[in-house]
Amino acid sequence: MVRAGEPLLSVRDLAVGYGPTEALRGVSLELAAGSVIAVLGANGAGKSTLLRAIAGALRPRAGTIILAGREIQGREPHRIAALGVAHVPEGREPFSDLTVRENLLLGAYLRRGRAAVREDLALVERYFPILAERARLPAGRLSGGEQQMLAIARGLMARPRLLLLDEPSLGLAPRLIDQIYEIIDRIHREQGVGIVVVEQSAARALAIARYGYVLEGGRIARASDAAALRDDPRLAALYFGTMPSPRPLGVGGVVDSRNRETE
Repeated sequence: MVRAGEPLLSVRDLAVGYGPTEALRGVSLELAAGSVIAVLGANGAGKSTLLRAIAGALRPRAGTIILAGREIQGREPHRIAALGVAHVPEGREPFSDLTVRENLLLGAYLRRGRAAVREDLALVERYFPILAERARLPAGRLSGGEQQMLAIARGLMARPRLLLLDEPSLGLAPRLIDQIYEIIDRIHREQGVGIVVVEQSAARALAIARYGYVLEGGRIARASDAAALRDDPRLAALYFGTMPSPRPLGVGGVVDSRNRETE
């Protein structure tokens, strides 16, 4: 239970590495309960590493990760999931040979109470009607956009209080990106789920976020409310594709704005 004035998630001076390579250095951020924050940055900036560390897939070298007042860094992923953290990784990763419905039910594997699971299954199928239509279809036969919807819906089946979304727009056509972000915003507003969304598509992420962080070279280069980041002309040039990328914001890194478009 989050006490009054206490953030749902607090990351303090986090350091994470792969062998001799340091991917994150001194990263700190906070997420209020029921809020949305955007983490922006180029490929290789450390965005996915940050989410993997929060979810327990990577063990930090230093720093703390606090969920609702409880330190969780270094715990096993299934124990962090049981505390209410759902991680939707980049790449969607459905169980291709299982049906859409079976994939959704796997999202609730840590839960007890069949009636509540059935209620949440009906809920996610209201958010994503196409998944109800495709319920008996093998997940591997879904389009890219449908697989992204399935990945988010499967995360929601855990009934999380914290949802970690890694590049939900990656590889999708603009109309599908708009549709998915409309649903993410609706989930936040209707369910009160705290959301950390990692994105290169900065404009869409900042449109639903209250606060944003810019990662460069494994460090926080900028942290501000979302409106200020949207209005920053240098960020617009770097992340919104309005002009060729100028020099980095202060730590290093080059933005790759290319985005495959598939449906």
